[in-house]
Amino acid sequence: MPVDTYMEAHHLIHMAFQYHFDNINLDAEDNIFSLCSHCHREIHFGEIKRKVEMTQQLYSQREKSFQDIGLSYQSVIDLIFGKNM
Repeated sequence: MPVDTYMEAHHLIHMAFQYHFDNINLDAEDNIFSLCSHCHREIHFGEIKRKVEMTQQLYSQREKSFQDIGLSYQSVIDLIFGKNM
């Protein structure tokens, strides 16, 4: 991932999905990652294969935190990209 002069906050599980979670606040530290502007654009607007790869990289950095609240890697992928992935 390229280095930039500033960072942008990225929610791995987008805030738009908050309605799926009654007792979990998605605007929490474990769900927010610092990305350079290039990577932030890529994870939102890049090719699907790259977006999935980046999602896997970020998920793996905090895997235990996500699993502790019942979110497996596959459940995150299904939520973000749909169950056809």
